[in-house]
Amino acid sequence: LTELESQFVVNPNPFLDEINIVSKNNPVMDYVELTNVVGEVVLTSFDSKLNVNHVKDGTYFLKIYHNQGFSIVRLLK
Repeated sequence: LTELESQFVVNPNPFLDEINIVSKNNPVMDYVELTNVVGEVVLTSFDSKLNVNHVKDGTYFLKIYHNQGFSIVRLLK
C-alpha cells in the first residue's frame, strides 16, 4: 500500500451526483474503483470525473490506481 492520498484532490466530499479527481503532483491515474463498505465494486472508471447519481447514500472507498501504486480515499454520500 502506497500512502499517497495527499497526491490527489477528491471532491466534493460528501458527494451527490459527481466526484472529481485531480492529481496534485506526479501520479498519473490509471483507473478508479468505488466500493461500498462490504467491498462490492459499484463503479469502475478510467475518467477523472465520475457520474455517481445512481449510488445510494452511505460510506464508500475510492481506490485510485496510478503509476506509483494506489491510494484509497473514504467518501460519503
